[in-house]
Amino acid sequence: MAAVTKVEKFSRALLKLTETCNSFILPGSSRSECRPFLVGNRQVGLIHQDVWNHLLHYPDVFVVSALEESKTSNRNSLTLNAEYKTAAERSDAVAKVLEDLRQKDIFISLKGWRDETYDVKATFTDMPLLAMERSATSLFGTVSYGVHINGYCHKDGQLMMWIGRRSKTKQTYPNLLDNMCAGGLSSGLAIRECAIKECQEEASVPLEMFDRLQQTGCIR
Repeated sequence: MAAVTKVEKFSRALLKLTETCNSFILPGSSRSECRPFLVGNRQVGLIHQDVWNHLLHYPDVFVVSALEESKTSNRNSLTLNAEYKTAAERSDAVAKVLEDLRQKDIFISLKGWRDETYDVKATFTDMPLLAMERSATSLFGTVSYGVHINGYCHKDGQLMMWIGRRSKTKQTYPNLLDNMCAGGLSSGLAIRECAIKECQEEASVPLEMFDRLQQTGCIR
């Protein structure tokens, strides 16, 4: 039997890590304790019971409603009040709730307040239904998007990758290894625009190199 190579060991370790990160979709996860978050008739997130209980204190903004497919059960959804007609109105209403929760120091995630928003939408190609403070998106289970840029070069006939190390003061995953640069897709930014921004901020990539920036795929 052939010996397992270092590459194979590393690949297996990455696969195990991926399975751990994706455990939310597996039976027995906390998904069963979450309820849909809707804007209009579009589901945009999932809210855990712990978060749900606090949001019920804001009935002018969030409305509890029964799901069509489960009216015989106790599984309800939380819907943003339909009185807010535009994305700007929805964003403002939710922002006030989040600021209040932040001041009350209820959720750990809000300690990492960024003053940066992510667009909330049902699918990536949809128009945004609202913009939400980045640190709060995990509370609502909304899908957030980001760009990841890998840099490589050839040295002594070998393909070499640039590996970064995160700052010790980062709010998330400090001092750990990372790809060359990456960042969340903030409200209003196009993918390429975001990629260039992150390359300049995190890796000081000169402008003349961006003609070689290539999009290679999408992972969800």
